[in-house]
Amino acid sequence: MRLLVYGFGENLPTLLEKYFGGSVEFYLSPDGLTEALAALERFSFDGIVIDNDNPDIDGIDLVALVRNVRFAGTGSNVPVIVATSDQDESALHEYRQSGVDKFVTAPFDETAMTDILNYFRSGNGAEAATVNNHHVDPEAVKARLECDDDFLVDLWETFLEEAPLLREGLAMAIAVADQSGAERRAHSIKGIAGNVGADGLRAISFEIEKSAREGDMKRVAELFPELELSLDYVIEEIMALIASR
Repeated sequence: MRLLVYGFGENLPTLLEKYFGGSVEFYLSPDGLTEALAALERFSFDGIVIDNDNPDIDGIDLVALVRNVRFAGTGSNVPVIVATSDQDESALHEYRQSGVDKFVTAPFDETAMTDILNYFRSGNGAEAATVNNHHVDPEAVKARLECDDDFLVDLWETFLEEAPLLREGLAMAIAVADQSGAERRAHSIKGIAGNVGADGLRAISFEIEKSAREGDMKRVAELFPELELSLDYVIEEIMALIASR
Protein backbone atom coordinates (compact mmCIF):
# COMPACT_ATOMS: atom_id res chain seq x y z
CA MET A 1 0.00 0.00 0.00
CA ARG A 2 1.27 3.48 -0.91
CA LEU A 3 0.00 6.65 0.80
CA LEU A 4 0.67 10.32 0.04
CA VAL A 5 1.15 12.19 3.32
CA TYR A 6 0.78 15.94 2.86
CA GLY A 7 1.63 18.80 5.21
CA PHE A 8 2.92 16.93 8.26
CA GLY A 9 5.99 17.83 10.29
CA GLU A 10 9.30 16.06 10.59
CA ASN A 11 8.16 13.81 13.45
CA LEU A 12 5.67 11.90 11.29
CA PRO A 13 8.16 9.43 9.73
CA THR A 14 9.07 8.25 13.23
CA LEU A 15 5.40 7.65 14.07
CA LEU A 16 4.79 5.86 10.79
CA GLU A 17 7.73 3.56 11.35
CA LYS A 18 6.61 2.88 14.92
CA TYR A 19 3.04 1.92 14.03
CA PHE A 20 3.37 0.37 10.59
CA GLY A 21 6.98 -0.69 10.11
CA GLY A 22 7.54 -1.66 6.50
CA SER A 23 3.95 -2.69 5.74
CA VAL A 24 3.06 0.65 4.12
CA GLU A 25 5.03 2.81 1.69
CA PHE A 26 4.69 6.52 2.49
CA TYR A 27 5.50 9.42 0.18
CA LEU A 28 6.00 12.51 2.37
CA SER A 29 5.19 15.93 0.91
CA PRO A 30 5.46 18.25 3.91
CA ASP A 31 4.72 21.68 2.47
CA GLY A 32 4.68 21.87 -1.32
CA LEU A 33 1.57 21.63 -3.48
CA THR A 34 3.75 21.39 -6.59
CA GLU A 35 5.66 18.48 -5.06
CA ALA A 36 2.43 16.71 -4.10
CA LEU A 37 0.94 17.14 -7.58
CA ALA A 38 4.13 15.82 -9.17
CA ALA A 39 3.88 12.74 -6.96
CA LEU A 40 0.24 12.19 -7.99
CA GLU A 41 1.30 12.40 -11.62
CA ARG A 42 4.11 9.90 -11.15
CA PHE A 43 2.74 7.33 -8.68
CA SER A 44 -0.48 5.44 -8.07
CA PHE A 45 -1.50 6.10 -4.46
CA ASP A 46 -3.97 4.05 -2.44
CA GLY A 47 -4.85 7.00 -0.23
CA ILE A 48 -3.98 10.58 0.78
CA VAL A 49 -3.62 11.94 4.33
CA ILE A 50 -3.62 15.74 4.81
CA ASP A 51 -2.65 17.73 7.91
CA ASN A 52 -5.28 20.46 8.22
CA ASP A 53 -3.39 22.05 11.13
CA ASN A 54 -0.41 23.05 8.96
CA PRO A 55 -0.84 26.80 8.19
CA ASP A 56 1.57 26.61 5.25
CA ILE A 57 -0.56 24.31 3.10
CA ASP A 58 -4.04 24.50 1.59
CA GLY A 59 -5.50 21.03 1.80
CA ILE A 60 -8.76 22.02 0.12
CA ASP A 61 -6.87 23.04 -3.02
CA LEU A 62 -5.12 19.67 -3.11
CA VAL A 63 -8.36 17.72 -2.65
CA ALA A 64 -10.16 19.76 -5.30
CA LEU A 65 -7.34 19.15 -7.77
CA VAL A 66 -7.33 15.43 -7.01
CA ARG A 67 -11.06 15.22 -7.63
CA ASN A 68 -11.09 17.34 -10.81
CA VAL A 69 -7.78 16.81 -12.65
CA ARG A 70 -6.81 13.60 -14.42
CA PHE A 71 -3.37 12.59 -13.17
CA ALA A 72 -1.35 9.94 -14.96
CA GLY A 73 -0.62 8.12 -11.71
CA THR A 74 -3.46 8.47 -9.20
CA GLY A 75 -7.18 8.33 -10.01
CA SER A 76 -9.74 10.95 -8.95
CA ASN A 77 -11.55 8.50 -6.65
CA VAL A 78 -8.55 7.94 -4.36
CA PRO A 79 -9.73 8.08 -0.72
CA VAL A 80 -8.67 11.19 1.24
CA ILE A 81 -8.42 11.58 5.02
CA VAL A 82 -7.90 14.92 6.77
CA ALA A 83 -6.31 15.07 10.21
CA THR A 84 -7.51 18.11 12.13
CA SER A 85 -7.91 19.54 15.61
CA ASP A 86 -10.39 22.11 14.24
CA GLN A 87 -14.00 21.23 15.03
CA ASP A 88 -15.47 24.30 13.31
CA GLU A 89 -18.36 22.89 11.29
CA SER A 90 -18.14 25.42 8.45
CA ALA A 91 -14.48 24.54 7.85
CA LEU A 92 -15.22 20.82 7.92
CA HIS A 93 -18.16 21.38 5.58
CA GLU A 94 -15.86 22.99 2.99
CA TYR A 95 -13.58 19.98 3.15
CA ARG A 96 -16.51 17.57 2.75
CA GLN A 97 -17.76 19.47 -0.28
CA SER A 98 -14.31 19.40 -1.87
CA GLY A 99 -14.32 15.60 -1.67
CA VAL A 100 -12.80 14.51 1.66
CA ASP A 101 -13.94 11.06 2.76
CA LYS A 102 -13.03 10.95 6.45
CA PHE A 103 -11.70 13.06 9.34
CA VAL A 104 -9.45 11.93 12.19
CA THR A 105 -8.52 13.92 15.27
CA ALA A 106 -5.03 15.41 15.46
CA PRO A 107 -2.49 15.05 16.96
CA PHE A 108 -2.02 11.40 16.07
CA ASP A 109 -2.01 8.53 18.50
CA GLU A 110 -1.93 4.80 17.86
CA THR A 111 -5.72 4.58 17.60
CA ALA A 112 -5.90 7.30 14.95
CA MET A 113 -3.05 5.81 12.94
CA THR A 114 -4.65 2.36 12.98
CA ASP A 115 -8.01 3.88 12.03
CA ILE A 116 -6.41 5.51 8.98
CA LEU A 117 -4.74 2.33 7.81
CA ASN A 118 -7.88 0.22 8.29
CA TYR A 119 -9.98 2.75 6.40
CA PHE A 120 -7.72 2.74 3.37
CA ARG A 121 -7.45 -1.03 3.37
CA SER A 122 -11.24 -1.41 3.53
CA GLY A 123 -11.76 0.41 0.21
CA ASN A 124 -14.52 2.60 1.71
CA GLY A 125 -12.97 5.83 0.52
CA ALA A 126 -13.03 5.03 -3.18
CA GLU A 127 -16.77 4.50 -3.07
CA ALA A 128 -17.43 7.58 -0.95
CA ALA A 129 -15.41 9.81 -3.25
CA THR A 130 -17.94 9.40 -6.02
CA VAL A 131 -20.84 10.73 -3.94
CA ASN A 132 -20.10 14.45 -4.21
CA ASN A 133 -21.47 15.46 -7.62
CA HIS A 134 -22.01 19.16 -6.94
CA HIS A 135 -19.75 21.77 -8.50
CA VAL A 136 -20.81 24.78 -6.42
CA ASP A 137 -21.60 25.05 -2.73
CA PRO A 138 -24.18 27.80 -2.03
CA GLU A 139 -24.44 27.03 1.68
CA ALA A 140 -20.70 27.35 2.23
CA VAL A 141 -20.73 30.73 0.45
CA LYS A 142 -23.65 31.97 2.55
CA ALA A 143 -21.95 30.84 5.75
CA ARG A 144 -18.62 32.43 4.80
CA LEU A 145 -20.05 35.76 3.62
CA GLU A 146 -23.07 35.81 5.96
CA CYS A 147 -25.23 36.78 2.99
CA ASP A 148 -28.81 36.09 1.92
CA ASP A 149 -30.16 34.41 -1.21
CA ASP A 150 -30.50 37.69 -3.12
CA PHE A 151 -26.82 38.47 -2.71
CA LEU A 152 -25.98 34.91 -3.71
CA VAL A 153 -27.95 35.28 -6.94
CA ASP A 154 -26.05 38.51 -7.66
CA LEU A 155 -22.78 36.59 -7.29
CA TRP A 156 -24.03 33.88 -9.64
CA GLU A 157 -25.14 36.39 -12.28
CA THR A 158 -21.80 38.19 -12.09
CA PHE A 159 -20.05 34.85 -12.54
CA LEU A 160 -22.15 34.04 -15.62
CA GLU A 161 -21.23 37.41 -17.14
CA GLU A 162 -17.51 37.30 -16.43
CA ALA A 163 -16.54 33.63 -16.72
CA PRO A 164 -17.05 33.18 -20.49
CA LEU A 165 -15.03 36.33 -21.24
CA LEU A 166 -12.20 35.22 -18.97
CA ARG A 167 -12.20 31.77 -20.54
CA GLU A 168 -11.95 33.31 -24.00
CA GLY A 169 -9.12 35.56 -22.85
CA LEU A 170 -7.26 32.63 -21.32
CA ALA A 171 -7.64 30.61 -24.53
CA MET A 172 -6.21 33.50 -26.55
CA ALA A 173 -3.30 33.90 -24.13
CA ILE A 174 -2.49 30.20 -24.42
CA ALA A 175 -2.69 30.35 -28.23
CA VAL A 176 -0.02 33.08 -28.40
CA ALA A 177 2.02 31.79 -25.43
CA ASP A 178 1.27 34.95 -23.42
CA GLN A 179 2.55 33.88 -20.02
CA SER A 180 1.50 36.97 -18.04
CA GLY A 181 -1.88 37.13 -19.77
CA ALA A 182 -2.59 33.50 -18.93
CA GLU A 183 -1.55 34.04 -15.33
CA ARG A 184 -3.81 37.10 -14.92
CA ARG A 185 -6.87 35.46 -16.43
CA ALA A 186 -6.41 32.23 -14.49
CA HIS A 187 -6.09 34.33 -11.32
CA SER A 188 -9.36 36.11 -12.16
CA ILE A 189 -11.17 32.83 -12.82
CA LYS A 190 -9.85 31.52 -9.51
CA GLY A 191 -11.31 34.58 -7.78
CA ILE A 192 -14.80 34.37 -9.24
CA ALA A 193 -14.84 30.60 -8.70
CA GLY A 194 -14.10 31.18 -5.03
CA ASN A 195 -16.91 33.74 -4.88
CA VAL A 196 -19.50 31.12 -5.87
CA GLY A 197 -18.01 28.18 -3.96
CA ALA A 198 -16.76 26.32 -7.04
CA ASP A 199 -13.77 24.69 -5.36
CA GLY A 200 -12.91 22.36 -8.22
CA LEU A 201 -12.77 25.19 -10.75
CA ARG A 202 -10.85 27.32 -8.28
CA ALA A 203 -8.25 24.60 -7.78
CA ILE A 204 -7.72 24.03 -11.51
CA SER A 205 -7.45 27.79 -12.07
CA PHE A 206 -4.88 27.99 -9.29
CA GLU A 207 -2.78 25.28 -10.92
CA ILE A 208 -2.95 27.05 -14.30
CA GLU A 209 -2.04 30.37 -12.68
CA LYS A 210 0.94 28.80 -10.92
CA SER A 211 2.12 27.00 -14.05
CA ALA A 212 1.91 30.21 -16.09
CA ARG A 213 3.84 32.12 -13.42
CA GLU A 214 6.56 29.47 -13.60
CA GLY A 215 6.65 29.72 -17.40
CA ASP A 216 5.31 26.21 -17.97
CA MET A 217 2.91 27.03 -20.80
CA LYS A 218 2.85 23.39 -21.89
CA ARG A 219 1.27 22.46 -18.56
CA VAL A 220 -1.12 25.42 -18.88
CA ALA A 221 -2.29 24.12 -22.26
CA GLU A 222 -2.66 20.60 -20.87
CA LEU A 223 -4.83 21.81 -17.98
CA PHE A 224 -7.02 24.16 -20.03
CA PRO A 225 -9.45 21.43 -21.25
CA GLU A 226 -9.98 20.44 -17.61
CA LEU A 227 -10.77 24.05 -16.75
CA GLU A 228 -13.22 24.29 -19.64
CA LEU A 229 -15.03 21.14 -18.56
CA SER A 230 -15.18 22.26 -14.93
CA LEU A 231 -16.38 25.72 -15.98
CA ASP A 232 -19.14 24.24 -18.13
CA TYR A 233 -20.34 22.16 -15.18
CA VAL A 234 -20.32 25.19 -12.88
CA ILE A 235 -22.23 27.35 -15.39
CA GLU A 236 -24.82 24.63 -15.91
CA GLU A 237 -25.31 24.17 -12.17
CA ILE A 238 -25.54 27.90 -11.48
CA MET A 239 -28.14 28.36 -14.21
CA ALA A 240 -30.19 25.54 -12.68
CA LEU A 241 -29.89 27.12 -9.22
CA ILE A 242 -31.05 30.50 -10.52
CA ALA A 243 -33.98 28.90 -12.33
CA SER A 244 -35.03 27.11 -9.14
CA ARG A 245 -35.17 30.33 -7.09
